[in-house]
Amino acid sequence: MVSIPRLADFDTVLKIYYENIEIGQRTIRELFRPDRGKVISNATARKLFLEAEKKEIEQGVPKWSSHRVNTRVAFEAWGIDITEIERRKKKIDRLFKQEPERKEVTV
Repeated sequence: MVSIPRLADFDTVLKIYYENIEIGQRTIRELFRPDRGKVISNATARKLFLEAEKKEIEQGVPKWSSHRVNTRVAFEAWGIDITEIERRKKKIDRLFKQEPERKEVTV
């Protein structure tokens, strides 16, 4: 079992999940951001890739490319609950959404 690094922001996570049927190591490096502006190492990305690939083989998911893993299976292997991410993003958007300024009209 590999240690799972910190995820990038919610928008990036959701974009990667919904835009890609399969992801490779470069996308995995975008998904995990231990610190702002920094990315995980190639070795860590490879370990995460292999963990997801193992789960993909266990589930018998067909592979389109030997350099990529199924996105849904990868998220499962890493314990990323996309429904929870979506719920949290909605809550953050609701909490920090600024209402437009209203001008008072005097008659």
